[in-house]
Amino acid sequence: MIEQDSDYALLTEIAVAYYDQEQTQEEIAKRFGISRIKVGRLLKKARQEGIVEISVKYHPVFSSQIEQQFISHFGIKRALIALDHHDEDEQRQQVAALVSNYLAGVLKTI
Repeated sequence: MIEQDSDYALLTEIAVAYYDQEQTQEEIAKRFGISRIKVGRLLKKARQEGIVEISVKYHPVFSSQIEQQFISHFGIKRALIALDHHDEDEQRQQVAALVSNYLAGVLKTI
């Protein structure tokens, strides 16, 4: 856990330089007068402390591949896969939209 505001500020400043300003670890090392290895360690600590959060936005093809794997593995006719989202409300909306679209399609065939 970070104990001093100055440590937190340093981690934040290095994280901003690397992730937002797209400076290399070498450039950051020169700027702060530390080794490139130390920059890497500080970036890792920034992630561990929650200063930096990394999220991956999956392409829709990814979920269709998972759906096909479920269908093959479990011998079912259809699978609906909602990708994970860090915001619970957004996750619920995605699941609701997925189910709504599916049911609308099913009901049209009846």
